[in-house]
Amino acid sequence: MSKLIAQFALLLVAGTTAAFADTINFEAQCPSGPQSTGPCSGLFSTVGNEETLSIPTSIGTVTIEGGALFDDISYLPVDPTAVYGTAGNASGIGVTTGSGFTNPITITFPSVLTSFSVDVLNGNTQSVTYEVADNLGNSASSVLAPNFSGGLQSIGFAATGTVVTIDATTGQSTPSGMTWDFLIDNIEFTTRSTTTTSTPEPSSALLFTAGLLALGLSRRRRALRI
Repeated sequence: MSKLIAQFALLLVAGTTAAFADTINFEAQCPSGPQSTGPCSGLFSTVGNEETLSIPTSIGTVTIEGGALFDDISYLPVDPTAVYGTAGNASGIGVTTGSGFTNPITITFPSVLTSFSVDVLNGNTQSVTYEVADNLGNSASSVLAPNFSGGLQSIGFAATGTVVTIDATTGQSTPSGMTWDFLIDNIEFTTRSTTTTSTPEPSSALLFTAGLLALGLSRRRRALRI
């Protein structure tokens, strides 16, 4: 009987594991559509400075930093929807930006990831290598064609960290350093959350308790007969 009681105790504290999947496509961040200036406009010269986003998801708030929101961005025919992008050292190739733009773009999650993928859009006029990585060393990379040659690709990997970076590792050389000019869209991720304080359903607990009581009564009767 003591063994059964121990098993019941384990049942009371047994963990349950649930998987969560979500997608961020930035449409909700531009509810009024394309704007002439500021966030959700179509040019780096009009969008303003870097804008850090805090986006609610099924697992909590996801933070994205290093770029700005664009909608129907000019000179990017492969994706006319809302996107998030960054550029730097690029004035020599016609990209004028505000301040705060970084390479890489950084995404921070409130829970540990199990998988991650993102559409990366190459805004540069030459092929560029992009690396997507988490803070525990998992990564994937790809070479994207120039923007007018269909320079869009989904890059993903099996993740285990909580921070993901999207990084242009090559670019055009300028007097101020390597250029970068890229955007992201359709962030898809999964996480796995474990709860260690779960209890059995009331019906299961009731049946188990009744069984323990019956077993105890049977043993008591046997002892009385002896």
